[in-house]
Amino acid sequence: MMEWMDAGLAELESQRVKLDQYNLFPVPDGDTGRNMTATVRSAVNAMHQSRDESLGAVLARMADGALMGARGNSGVILSQIFAGLAEVGRSKSVFEAADLRNALQNAARRARRQVVNPVEGTILTVADAVAETAVADGDLCAWLDAALACGEAALKRTGEQLPPLIGTGLVDAGALGYVLILRGWNKAARGVSVPLPEKQEPWVLSDVGKRRFHGDAVAYYYDVEALLYRFRHAEPEDILAERLSEVGDSIVIAPGLNTVKVHVHTDQPVALMKILADVGDIRQMEWLDMRAQIEERRQDNRLSVVVDPDLHPVFEGMCRVLDPDLAKDEPDLLWVRPTRPLTHAIAVPTVGLAGQAALEYVGEDRWDVNRERLSRHLAAMKSWLVGRSDQGYIMSGRLYPSAEALLAALLVEMDTIGIVTVYLSREARREEAAFWQDALAAALVQVPVDEPWMEIVWQP
Repeated sequence: MMEWMDAGLAELESQRVKLDQYNLFPVPDGDTGRNMTATVRSAVNAMHQSRDESLGAVLARMADGALMGARGNSGVILSQIFAGLAEVGRSKSVFEAADLRNALQNAARRARRQVVNPVEGTILTVADAVAETAVADGDLCAWLDAALACGEAALKRTGEQLPPLIGTGLVDAGALGYVLILRGWNKAARGVSVPLPEKQEPWVLSDVGKRRFHGDAVAYYYDVEALLYRFRHAEPEDILAERLSEVGDSIVIAPGLNTVKVHVHTDQPVALMKILADVGDIRQMEWLDMRAQIEERRQDNRLSVVVDPDLHPVFEGMCRVLDPDLAKDEPDLLWVRPTRPLTHAIAVPTVGLAGQAALEYVGEDRWDVNRERLSRHLAAMKSWLVGRSDQGYIMSGRLYPSAEALLAALLVEMDTIGIVTVYLSREARREEAAFWQDALAAALVQVPVDEPWMEIVWQP
């Protein structure tokens, strides 16, 4: 099995860039290739460290290694496929065709069970198709051929099952990754070596594919993985499944040996931390801002923001920043607090609103299309500039004696909490930042200005 996994890893690595570019679901953050490769590499490393070379021991190490190294939605689901495979292989000395089919059936069931809201047209669908492949005789290689054919047929159908893929000519990235692993297994079973991957050139999406990941903003900002242990409840998985659904989606709950790995997309980091800490101790945790990942994929972003150069870090990684004294009124421009009327550029009243609007810019679209979209988003958002004094907080010329009093006034003006981003000066106290993040389930952005300053941006 170690040779099979080596070959599966080599197949994944040979197509890693392509997998990243195919990644449109559940969010177009372009990391499926990296995540699946990292997960399988961790599994392979663990397998090779095993002193006991019996099948059951090697598979147990594979499952544990995959769980510890699982990355992203696809990687955590893949770790559960390996765990299901190891459960059946625990009592086997070798895998015959029927044994492997039974193991992959268990793997498909386990992976689906650990995803809180399973979606068809993904790796789960391909895993089901592979597991249901009939065993005509005892020839393992013949069954692998048939299983791979079933997997590839199911893979093709994902392009019409997942709404973000329809009309793109693409297939689901996670499903493709699983098929690549099966291809590696098939080659290894026949003793065919898999060549090491050459340097991969960036793969270019079709125009339709580009528009898919340039379209809507992500609903949840953060991609979070956490490994929990020392549980405070008898049924931690059930509690996590129920409570994590309140703060996010793309939830996978992957149990291991006295541990549970959690994957979730959320925009409520404080609430998420409380849920996890209530269930158990956090052994390790990783946060990724998916907005930043999506922006990295926008290779031809022409957008510029005209703003005080001291505020440049707010827009770093999203667009160029132009000095107000040197800028011209032209397309593909957001101008913060312009001092003259604008004909081509969009006037934006505040830094925070400009930062949120920049996330909606699509490099391939004409400026008139972008202008309409950005203007629509700006019109829907509200923003409050807040100052701090010895007497409390000042907003819109009114003094509020405490943060709680200001919060109460803000909530009156918000129809719902929605998505809230709080921009804070570097002079903001740590406890102040924590208060606003907790009270509004807000994302925080540090702004490099010296005076006590805050802007709260609300999107319905």
